[in-house]
Amino acid sequence: MSKSIYVAIIILICSLIETKSQTIEYKNGKWFNGFRFINKTFFTVGYILTEVKPCVIDSIIDLNNRFVIPPFGEAHNHNVEGYWDIDEVLKKYILDGVYYVKIQNNIQKFSKDILYRVNNVNSIDVIFSNGCLTSSRGHPITLYNQLYELQYKNYVPNPSWFENKAYYIVDNEDDLKNKWKTILSKNPDFIKIMFSYTEDRDENLLNNSPYVRLGLKPEIASLIVKQAHKYNLKVSAHIETNADFHFAIEAGVDEISHLPGYYIHTIDKRSIAPIFENDAIVAARKGIKVVTTTVLSKTILRDTTLLPIVQKYQIQNLRLLNNKGVELLIGSDHSETSLEELYYLRDLKIFDNLSLLKMLCENTPRSIFPKRKIGYLKEGYEASFLVLDKNPLMNLDYLRNIVLRIKQGHFLKQ
Repeated sequence: MSKSIYVAIIILICSLIETKSQTIEYKNGKWFNGFRFINKTFFTVGYILTEVKPCVIDSIIDLNNRFVIPPFGEAHNHNVEGYWDIDEVLKKYILDGVYYVKIQNNIQKFSKDILYRVNNVNSIDVIFSNGCLTSSRGHPITLYNQLYELQYKNYVPNPSWFENKAYYIVDNEDDLKNKWKTILSKNPDFIKIMFSYTEDRDENLLNNSPYVRLGLKPEIASLIVKQAHKYNLKVSAHIETNADFHFAIEAGVDEISHLPGYYIHTIDKRSIAPIFENDAIVAARKGIKVVTTTVLSKTILRDTTLLPIVQKYQIQNLRLLNNKGVELLIGSDHSETSLEELYYLRDLKIFDNLSLLKMLCENTPRSIFPKRKIGYLKEGYEASFLVLDKNPLMNLDYLRNIVLRIKQGHFLKQ
């Protein structure tokens, strides 16, 4: 049976199925068990996946020997924020099979207006930082000043409006004490902090250019992490250099959302890129996860001749982290979905297809929602999965050939 005919039949069946508390049998499927695809029959009872045949089955869907995998995650992005493009963003995520998204910085004023569009069975699930913590003249203050003209001019009165909304300036312990209540009032799902060229901080403080990259003082970052952990909030750190990576680990963050050297201005700055071996060892021991965020370099480097040098260090760093046992998560930062990051990583030729698939559909979703039973196709887990026409372990391009999208027992419409 051709794919087009099969899809048409399935769409017809799905239109006839009443999605409320239905029990559905999925037969003749090849289900991913974390290592390979095996022939199994699964049932969805409400929003739960089970291998135990229920007494009553409302519908049967023949998967015709197609391949079933868990949905994907996106551990670093900023694109779920406002009503102005939410339709396009959600459509693209669902089309690509990305159900779980971590927004690493956003403005709650806009995000709260679209909460009814996410975190339900018919849409993607999202967590938000609702702002980040940085220093005076720190990243992303200049970025938001630029974004005011490019994106927000019709929505906010002036660039200074972003303070205490998109970012909080925390230069000392008193700032943290005075602003913590406001930070918590925005109901963050996690805390985002900024490190930027920590090794040059004293020198950069004397440079009056608005484009100088600053971040938190390491000792203040450590205080923020301790405070966040008191409130059971995990901390994700933006970093630029290997020194930033080191100080983020020392501060005890839960996650690092870049690799050092993703943006090298000139060739003589390449020394900021390599991760120190001991830092990788300590990160693994502490259980600190690292979001790859590599594809960004392809689009932001002003001097494109530097991309091979950046990629050399990306390969070196990812191999080091992987060899030392650091858990890697897939995140793209500014791409439409995490599939772009996956394909960029594939082209770096570090990991095999199995390793990349596991990062995308196991590591990343479980990291975003650690208390939920997602990321695996197992007894008692959420009945969320994708049906593919061909085996993605043979070719990751087949991840684009999604035939069915099921979330918590419900059929997602494209």
